[in-house]
Amino acid sequence: MNVANLSVYLAFSMGLNKQEDLELIYTGAMLHDYGKVVIDIHAINPIKLPQKYISELKRHPDVGRISLLMENGIPNESIKIIHEHHERHDGKGYPKGLKASQISEYTKIVSIANYFDNIVAKGTGSLKIKQINAINQLQKDNGHFFEPTLLQKCINYLKPVISEV
Repeated sequence: MNVANLSVYLAFSMGLNKQEDLELIYTGAMLHDYGKVVIDIHAINPIKLPQKYISELKRHPDVGRISLLMENGIPNESIKIIHEHHERHDGKGYPKGLKASQISEYTKIVSIANYFDNIVAKGTGSLKIKQINAINQLQKDNGHFFEPTLLQKCINYLKPVISEV
């Protein structure tokens, strides 16, 4: 839910204000890790079976896409987000190794929100410290994971909403 809400906030802040666009982004972001549920990634011990864990983890975008294609009512653009959310700007992501303009604009926003949320969730300290650390990590990207112009816009929208808690 964090990734979905943050994705919609970032998209809206960048001028995507049509309800249809925001709903597509929200749906894709809400279901971005659906494939992990289907393959039950949490049942694999990453310490005892690191290779199996990594190979299964890398399958989750494909598994999520295929599983949700069989469902009625999931828009294609949302499924594209689910499938592409681990692709990278430099082409070193998975599952397809897409790069730059090959990645959906909606996916690029969701990927930034997902990265930010993962850093915050795994961080230590107050919420504010974890959020600042996440922004610092994003700023170190140098065009590897994310499109630099889009990333900078997202960072600019994230900074003012850092928690005061």
